[in-house]
Amino acid sequence: MKTPTAILKYLAHYATPCTQQASSIAAAMPFQADRCLIIPAFDEPPEFITEIPTPTNETLLIIVVVNAPQGCSATQRTNTLALAEHLKNLGEPIHLAEQDEITHLTKLEGNTVLLTLDITSQPQFLNYCDGVGFARRYGTDIALQLYVKGATNSPWFNISDADASLPVDYFSANPNNSDTQIAAQLYPFKHRQTATTNAQLSAQLYEISLRYYVLGLRWAASPWAYHTVGSTLVIHGLHYAMSRGFPTKSAGEDFYLLNKIAKTGNIVSLKSPILFLSDRASLRVPFGTGPAIERLNGYEHIDQEFLLYHPGIFTCLKSFHNQLPELFEHPLEHLAKSPFPALVSALTALGVEKPLAHCQASARDQNDFVKRFLQWFDGFKTLKLVHWLREHHFPSVTFGQWKNMLEQQDIEFLPWASSPEPHLSIQRINHYMLQQELASLPAMTGL
Repeated sequence: MKTPTAILKYLAHYATPCTQQASSIAAAMPFQADRCLIIPAFDEPPEFITEIPTPTNETLLIIVVVNAPQGCSATQRTNTLALAEHLKNLGEPIHLAEQDEITHLTKLEGNTVLLTLDITSQPQFLNYCDGVGFARRYGTDIALQLYVKGATNSPWFNISDADASLPVDYFSANPNNSDTQIAAQLYPFKHRQTATTNAQLSAQLYEISLRYYVLGLRWAASPWAYHTVGSTLVIHGLHYAMSRGFPTKSAGEDFYLLNKIAKTGNIVSLKSPILFLSDRASLRVPFGTGPAIERLNGYEHIDQEFLLYHPGIFTCLKSFHNQLPELFEHPLEHLAKSPFPALVSALTALGVEKPLAHCQASARDQNDFVKRFLQWFDGFKTLKLVHWLREHHFPSVTFGQWKNMLEQQDIEFLPWASSPEPHLSIQRINHYMLQQELASLPAMTGL
């Protein structure tokens, strides 16, 4: 099969430096791998590798990128170095024609090969590496090169985290290798409850906020209605290359990659199997699950301190998406006649004038206009619009207020059934939100 030009261009001009070992790895592979799983690992217990399920009747390549950001503590670095040594000594070593300190290939039990990429102490990475974004990019760039060289036979790359619990049927979601219209698949998830009761409640509150946002976007007909959780990704190599790979950020790399990939193909949110993610509090990254749970753990009065977006924001966003086609032949001020005239001020604040004029002038018809405009009004711009509306028109509501809205059925996209139970527990609401989301899946989004 001929390698797409976009992949060759990416590998030649944009891929991570120091990936020249791909030829040596490909030549040493004992088989052509059917599946490839990429995991960044920093300050993790070594046992995670034995808990990774193996696909039925398929071969598997696991790529673990062991990394330690420059600002980590001495204990974190010690733990990470110990992890690297543990992984290097697992299984049967496979000799590489060009051996170096980074690359270690071993044969594990069954039809599994482990590729350990130890970049914890490599000075050549200091200009590129300071967190999980680079680690994901480095591992996926290597995987893409191995696919081009025939060491793996699928353009799909599973990407997860060392602290994620992958179910035994994890590899049952079998993407079609020849379907280049699908850019990514996303597994559903829950946070496993292994920490303290306080942490469990914090993780469930965090889940509620994530599901609330995605369900609101889905109801508003936004093409960006999907989760951006790095542990749950399956990415197509062609779309990865077209989007120029993971950004080398210390957090949010999953959001930014999916925001680009959704413009090149469809994103499928799967209904099963469900992954179980860690509920541990952590400050290893500036934002994301760990810091959110750390912050929530500090709340003494959840009903008053925990805030959620006002549901009016999603009603406003839905109105905008419904009226968007009309802007092909009307100026922005046309939205002033809508139920939400604040949209004019909000979009103006985002700098909509030039991209709107460009789309109106260059589009062939109304459908083409909408697609062109949504290339600009992407997931990031949507989030900025949500934040503008929050600051100027729809202040966030407390969890207590939000629960009252839910019970009174004042949130249009969350049809809450009345119940004799006098107390709306966090656990019950979180279960309800999961069921609401699963009922809407599988879902296809993107442009």
